[in-house]
Amino acid sequence: MPQSTPAFKIHGFSEVVISVRSLDEYEATFHDIGGWHTRSKNPVLPQQLRAWGLPETLTAEEMLMAHPDSDTGFVRFVCFEGLAQTEIRANDQPWDSGGIFDINIRVENMAQVRDKMVDAQWQANTDPVLHHFGPFSVTEWVPRYSDGTRLALIERLAPPLEGWPNLKHFSRVFNSTFIVRDIQRSVHFFRDVLNMQEYIHTPSTELTAGPNVFGLPHNLSDTISHEIYILHPEKLNEGSVELIQLNGVTGRDLSANAHLPNLGVAMLRFPVENVEYLYQHLLDHQIPIVSKLQTLEVSPYGTTKRFIVSAPEGGWLEFFEN
Repeated sequence: MPQSTPAFKIHGFSEVVISVRSLDEYEATFHDIGGWHTRSKNPVLPQQLRAWGLPETLTAEEMLMAHPDSDTGFVRFVCFEGLAQTEIRANDQPWDSGGIFDINIRVENMAQVRDKMVDAQWQANTDPVLHHFGPFSVTEWVPRYSDGTRLALIERLAPPLEGWPNLKHFSRVFNSTFIVRDIQRSVHFFRDVLNMQEYIHTPSTELTAGPNVFGLPHNLSDTISHEIYILHPEKLNEGSVELIQLNGVTGRDLSANAHLPNLGVAMLRFPVENVEYLYQHLLDHQIPIVSKLQTLEVSPYGTTKRFIVSAPEGGWLEFFEN
C-alpha cells in the first residue's frame, strides 16, 4: 500500500472512448433506447490522431453522447474511415482476458430495455440474470454489438437505489469491467500505484449452478470460482474500475489488440489534479507510457494536459487536467 499521500489526485473516469464502425447506429441506440443526447459531433483533430499514435492524414469523426442530466459518465464514439481494423475482443467469450470488457449502465425496466436492444441487433450470451453481488441484488444483462462493444445493463433490485433521481432509460456510465488472468497484478497497479481504494472486494467464491452472467454451462458453473475488486480513487462506484478473475476456466489473452484504432471499448478518461506529478510518479514506477504528456484541445474540457498508459492486461487509460 502507498506509504505517503501522493502529490496528485485522480478522480473517477469521466468518459469512455469506443471505436465503432457507424456513429449513426450508436446514436440511434443511445438516443432512442437510452434517452441520451448528442453533445457534439466533429472531425477528430490531427493532433488527437497523433496523440493516439496514428497518422494525422487519417479521416475520423467523433461523437460525444451523455445522459441529459449528468455532467460525467460520457461516451465518446470514434469512427475511422478507410482503415483496416480488427475488434479488440474479436469473437470473444466472457472468460477471455485482455482489454476493457464492458461499460456499466443502470436501467429501470430490464425487460423493456432488453426487447428494444434485441430489436436493434444487440445480442448476449444469456438472458438477463438475477444474481447477488456483495450487498446488492441485481438483474444484469450483458449485450454485445456486432463490432465488439459490450454493455452491462444493470437493474438494482435491493437495496433500493438511491441518488439516481433522473435515471430515465440508460443512466450515465458508472463503472467499467476488465477480465484479467492475474488479478493481484492489476490490483497492485490500480490500488498501490494509482492510489485507488477498494469499494468492494469479493474474495474468490464459487458461482452457483444454473444461469450466470458469464454464460458458463449451467451444470459446470458451480465448479468455477471468481474474485472481484471494484476500485475508485474516493471509494465510490462512480467512474470506478472493476477487475474480475475467473478460476477454473481459461480463455484467450486478447490484450495485444487493446488499443486504438481497433474496434470496441478502447479507453477510459480520468480527470486528475497535478497531472505532471502523476506522470512522473508512473515513470518512477516504470509504467510504460503509451502517449507522452502533452497539451491537447479536447472538447468539452478545453485545453488539457494529458497522457495515456495501458492497464496491466490491456485497455488504455488517459489522465488529463484542464
